[in-house]
Parts: sequence; C-alpha cells; structure tokens
Amino acid sequence: MGKTRNYSLYIGVFFVSLMLIGGIIGPKVAPHDLTYNSGVYSEVIDGKYTLFSPPFPPFESKEYILGTDYWGYDLLSELLYGMRYTVIIGVSVALMKVLLGTIIGIGIGMLKKQPVWWEAFEETWGYIPSFLIVYFMLVNITIESPFTPLQLSALFALVAGIVGVPSIVSTVRHKTIEIKKRPFMEAAVVSGATRMTMIRKEVFPHLRSEMPYLLVVEIVHTLSLMGQLALFNLFIGGTKFDPEFNTFVSVTKEWAGLVGQARPSLMWGQSYLMFVPLAFLLFMILSFTLLAHGIKVKAQKTYFKAPWY
Repeated sequence: MGKTRNYSLYIGVFFVSLMLIGGIIGPKVAPHDLTYNSGVYSEVIDGKYTLFSPPFPPFESKEYILGTDYWGYDLLSELLYGMRYTVIIGVSVALMKVLLGTIIGIGIGMLKKQPVWWEAFEETWGYIPSFLIVYFMLVNITIESPFTPLQLSALFALVAGIVGVPSIVSTVRHKTIEIKKRPFMEAAVVSGATRMTMIRKEVFPHLRSEMPYLLVVEIVHTLSLMGQLALFNLFIGGTKFDPEFNTFVSVTKEWAGLVGQARPSLMWGQSYLMFVPLAFLLFMILSFTLLAHGIKVKAQKTYFKAPWY
C-alpha cells in the first residue's frame, strides 16, 4: 500500500507561509498608501460630464482591483496593510496562551493531589464565553481611544491571552496526569528523580510534539474571537466613529475590523465591501485550520499517540 500524503499539511504550510510573508511585506507591495483617496471625479461619456464617487466596485478599474470603501480608499491596499496586524495579533495571543497554559498546566498536573478549587474553577470557566469577558473589558478603552494602535493591540493581546489561559491549562493538566500514570514515570519516582527532573526529561518531551498543533488551533480561535468582536464594533488597534457615514471605522485595517466596519453596506446594496475582506479572513482561518489538521495527522503517524482533544 502506498504512503498516504499529508495534503492538509502541505497546503496549510504553503498558504500560512504566504500570509506570514504578506504580513511582513504587505505595506511595501500595496498599490497605494492608506492616505491615498480616489475622491470624486468626472468623465465625458457620450458628450456629457458624468460624476463618479466612491465606493467603486471590484474589477471595474485597474487602479482599484478590489474596489474602494465608502471614503475612496483602496480595499486591496487596506487588506495588505491590515494583514500585518491580523497575523501578528493572532500568533501573539496564541503564543501567550500556550506558553503560560503549558507552564501552569504542567505545574498543577504534577501535584500529588489535584486542587479541588482549581477543578471547580476550570469547569465553571469553560461555560463562560471568552468573547463576553474580552468585550466588556475593552469596549470603553478601544472605541474613540486616546491610546495608539500599538498600545491597544498589545492590550488586546494581553487580555485575550490571559482570558484564554485556563482552557490551555485544563488541556495540559489532563495530559500531564495521563503521562504520570505511565510506567516510565513510576520508574523515575523509584530512582529518586526530582519533580523538575521528571518535568524536564519525561513530561515535557512527551508534550512537546503536541505543542505545534495546540498553537495553531489557538491561532484559529484568536482569529475567530477577533471576528466576533468586530461584529460589535470592537476592532483590534482602535475604533473610530465617522458621523458622516454613521459607522465605526477600524484604525489598523485588520481584516476582522474591515469586515465589521462594512456591515452597513448590506443595507446600502454594496455588500462587496463586507464580502471581500470576509473572504480573505475566512481564507486565513481555513489555512490555519488545514495546517492544524496536517500537524495532528503527522503527529499521530509519527508517535502513534491518541489524538489531542
């Protein structure tokens, strides 16, 4: 029987790599900077002057391939500028959650007796939507904020990271408890190994193969959280209100924010303003999901371990 190829891994790595590169060079390859505005212009058609004003639909102009928003700014350029924030925030939050969650989870899991209070907290926390906590903690700070986009992005990463740590702790703690029951751990105890030695030489090496999968899954969760917040006008990096159009605007142009700020377009008959960035955001989530699935399949084939749930 031929060897089954892990297409999910190959495709996921390819597209995620493109997005990571895009996050670095996006602003440099953007057709326009964020201050360039198409404005209102006129053309002579059949001997008559015709006025054109934004927004302009996609694929009708070589200068604005994906069209423009209400204010005449190029959508493709906004997507390329916003990709950096979208990728960096997604990865940063996931890294924080996995690093802190792994350290705390191993520490609690290695205790001889599991704390009853922590198990109760863990179970209760699992029923509370992280979206609600993050939203109410940041809504008054993010909208019309005096802070810079970088400061607001860092604040979101900190809050979202801390709020998401307990779920990682739960996963790692249960996995650590399973590892403790294995014969090699009993042998380590009999041989007089210290707790830190067992963590370093036995527990962590067995968890390490699971970390890439867990990290990528958390990136997907973070991107989904950003999308949920955007539906309620909380955009990562700052939200401004435009009284002229009676709508909220993303300061950083991160992709979830572009989706959120374009929601009124559904009522104005200009749905492409929302569906273009939404397609890019969904594609990013799909790419990371494929990568996570590919990593999971590879880990199972390599180590013959039970799936990580």
